[in-house]
Amino acid sequence: EPFLFHVARIDRWKRQDKAIRILKLLKDKNYNLKLYIAGQIISETYYEELKRLIDEMQLKDHVVFLNAISRDTINIMSKLAIASLSLNDMCNLGNVFHEMLSAGAVIISNNDGSLDEFIKHGENGFLINDLEEACDYIIKVMNDKEYEKRIREKAISTSKEKMKSWEERVGDEIELIERYS
Repeated sequence: EPFLFHVARIDRWKRQDKAIRILKLLKDKNYNLKLYIAGQIISETYYEELKRLIDEMQLKDHVVFLNAISRDTINIMSKLAIASLSLNDMCNLGNVFHEMLSAGAVIISNNDGSLDEFIKHGENGFLINDLEEACDYIIKVMNDKEYEKRIREKAISTSKEKMKSWEERVGDEIELIERYS
């Protein structure tokens, strides 16, 4: 069954509500997908708001909360998802982005400048200005498997060309912590 994927801590600024709204827009266009939301619940209040939104939009059978998942599971889900959504209010450039890109995810994120160094819109992912645009690109990828394959291949090659490995990134973070401890 085709699905969308959103991985981030459950916190208001991570904007899982946008992923739910995209799912609703797609459902209204007769695209029947699931949405898997993975991440530790940081804000119980926001989590309850998300559940109410899901009920209001009649999406209860279409949204699954996975809680925190491993890097390996993120990798697998990114490979299998029609699209992986990163719609944070602030910078979308973090470890999850690196993991999704290296897995060959079809990444859809905000056109806020935070991913300009990595995402070439329409070539290895999509940078959107609104939720309707996200729907258009999801539909395009669903209807053109060759295009989807090219996006995924370019995502992987971009990751290899421009990003450090997980071990290198962790090493950098440890060094930074030690420098300021």
